[in-house]
Amino acid sequence: MVSTAIISQASQSFGMAPESLVLVSQSTNVVYRFNQQDKTYFLRLSEKPAAYEKSIQAEVHWVRYLVSKGVRASLPILSVEGKLTAVCRDQEKCYVAAVFEGAIGYFFDYD
Repeated sequence: MVSTAIISQASQSFGMAPESLVLVSQSTNVVYRFNQQDKTYFLRLSEKPAAYEKSIQAEVHWVRYLVSKGVRASLPILSVEGKLTAVCRDQEKCYVAAVFEGAIGYFFDYD
């Protein structure tokens, strides 16, 4: 489970209300959904060392580039500081946060 300190840091970095987050998935990454100004967004938290932030920035930058060229994908959102990612720390744990716009469509039904 992600600590409230991590949630608080990520929320401040991307300008969202921490109480608005709803857990969607907890596997390789921890993903939360939230709504802001009538739009749905997703906060993705990747438990990685801080040095891994550059790799995640490259991934998110690539997705942002693809969207700018017309590819249908979830647009990565910039943080309050104008960055694509934010490093959030609590004790020995470190997460790299990124936020994406929600894509139009439906969740896959496993059944």
